Amino acid sequence: MISIMQPVTASPSVSRRAMPQTWTPMRAHAYSGHRSYRGHLICRTPGGTTADTITISTDAPTAPAPEVPAAAKVSPDEARALVDQVLAAIKDTDSGQSLTAAQRDHVDTLLERLEAVGQQQQPRPLENPLLWGHYNVDYTSPGRAPERGEPAGGRFRSRLGRFLFRTAGLFQSVIQPDIATNKVEFKLFGLLPGYVGLRGRVVPQGEGGDTVAVLFERPVLSLANCLHLRIGRVSSVGLVTTYLDERVRLGRGTRGSLFVFTRGGAAENAGMDTVCLERTSGLASLVLGAFFAALFMGGAALWGSGQPLLRAVAGCMWAL
Repeated sequence: MISIMQPVTASPSVSRRAMPQTWTPMRAHAYSGHRSYRGHLICRTPGGTTADTITISTDAPTAPAPEVPAAAKVSPDEARALVDQVLAAIKDTDSGQSLTAAQRDHVDTLLERLEAVGQQQQPRPLENPLLWGHYNVDYTSPGRAPERGEPAGGRFRSRLGRFLFRTAGLFQSVIQPDIATNKVEFKLFGLLPGYVGLRGRVVPQGEGGDTVAVLFERPVLSLANCLHLRIGRVSSVGLVTTYLDERVRLGRGTRGSLFVFTRGGAAENAGMDTVCLERTSGLASLVLGAFFAALFMGGAALWGSGQPLLRAVAGCMWAL
C-alpha cells in the first residue's frame, strides 16, 4: 500500500519545521495540454544535502475510477453502511494479504461503489480538512488490472520479505502543508525492530481536486532505532483520493491499485512526522552491509547444495 515529494521546478525544499495546525487547501497546478515537471529534487536532511534530476509527465494519468451508472450510485447514508462492510471485511487480514480471491473481489466491488459516492463529494478531497492526518494502511489490492509486486511496501511486503521482515505496521500520513510519509514497521527475524520509510512532497495535479503526484526522497532503512541508512533511489507516484470521510480515505494508484486508509489508532503513535529525518551513519552502512553480505553468502551455500528446494530458497534470498 503502501502499497506514497519535492517539486521538480525551482521551488523551495521540504520544510523541516513543525507543521502548522491551521488548515489550508491544496491548490492544483493547472496547465493546458501536456503537463510535466523537470528539474532537481533537493533533499535536505540532518545527514546532508543531495540532488537528483527528475521528470514527471502526466501524459499517462492515474487510472480513473470506473464509471458507475447513475442507478447504481448510493446515498451518503448508504455509503456509511458500505464503509462498515469494508471495515468488517478487511479486519485482521494483514492489509488484505489473508483474503481469498473471492473475498478480495467482494471488497474491491464495495470500494468501487464508494468511489461513485466520492465522485459527488463536496468539498473535493484536496480542499477537505479531513485529508490531513495519520493513517493505517488497512487494505491494498491490485484492483481489476493486476500489477506485479505489492501496491504498498514493495519487496518488504513480498512473501519472502514478510518472512524475514515480519510486518508490525503499515502506515501513511498526509501532513500540512504538503508532506506525505510512508512507513513499514517490521521485526527482523521476528526479533529486531526496524522500519523502511519514505518522505516526499505532494504536488496537486489537474483540476478535479482529488489527484496528486508525490515526489519521494530516497528511502530510509532503520534498525533498532539507532542504525539508519538511505537506500534506493528517489521515486514518484500518482494517487487519486476516491472517497473521504471521518473514518477512512480511499485511494487509487497509477495502475488501478486500491487502498483503504483508516484514521488514527496505531498510526497516531508511529512517529510519522519524523519519518526519514534521522541522521544516517557509517556504522549503519557497515552493519547493514554485513547483513546483506551474509544473506548473499548464505544463499550461495544453499545453492551449492544442489538440492532444488534449497536452490529455490537461495534464489529468493538473492532476490531480496
